[in-house]
Amino acid sequence: MERIIRLGSAFHELIWGTEDWLISAHQNGESKVIGGKFDGKKLSDLFKENKEIFGNIESNEFPLLIKIIDAKTALSIQVHPGDEYARKHENSLGKTECWYILDEKDSDIIVGQKAKSREEFQKAIDEKKVMDIMDVMDIKKGDFFYIPAGTVHAIRDNTKILEIQQSSDVTYRLYDYDRKDKDGNLRELHIDKSLDVIDYDYKYTKTNTNNKQVGTSSCEELVNEKYFSVDKYTINDKLSITNDKPFLLGVVTIGSLKVNGETINSEKGFIIPNGVDLEVEGNGELFISYV
Repeated sequence: MERIIRLGSAFHELIWGTEDWLISAHQNGESKVIGGKFDGKKLSDLFKENKEIFGNIESNEFPLLIKIIDAKTALSIQVHPGDEYARKHENSLGKTECWYILDEKDSDIIVGQKAKSREEFQKAIDEKKVMDIMDVMDIKKGDFFYIPAGTVHAIRDNTKILEIQQSSDVTYRLYDYDRKDKDGNLRELHIDKSLDVIDYDYKYTKTNTNNKQVGTSSCEELVNEKYFSVDKYTINDKLSITNDKPFLLGVVTIGSLKVNGETINSEKGFIIPNGVDLEVEGNGELFISYV
């Protein structure tokens, strides 16, 4: 079995900036294997045809999607459905996600809102006062946010993030600043579906993280939730990890690291197969995700 599977990304240019889908088996932007015996194979096909690489997990769909979002201007104010609603209405997984702030310039974000009911939110829409009920917070490089499905949110101007999420591309837009697309048309909003799925009881609370030393390197355990776990490693010289998960997904965000004998540059994704331990050399920053 391969000790590491390197992946090529799917790049998207959008009205507000760019998305680079580093690890994706989603039909709207698939990663392909780079090198080795699976060279050129789509990740979705690799997952279907070689389930042993992924610990034979009981899923018909590759569960996660990892991307880098570089927002030059604000994304729409939006919300994502949970699994049940997404299956019924979109034939998709739901979309719980998390954000790590890679860079920002005098930026803020929206996470949550103040309306207590569908009727109250609808009133704000009718009166064109959506921004008045948004929970806006300042951000800085290195901040981390866990965004469950049902949370109203928006990444805003001059913000670059690493996003780790369920493998879904379902987004319901609530408000888009009356922005027009390249053809001069207002972008579609999804008011009814948005109001269906908003968690009106949700209030953001800062995620508590745990820090530990791993040899000469350090690990910050950012989140351990139903859909995914995320650990951030600061690599100093060497790192060795026993892999007891079905598989590991990795992204280098700072530096160039040697991972299981392969050089992985910054903002590149890879998979560590089931039963293969992780050996890293160099100096930099590495994110590891798993289900």
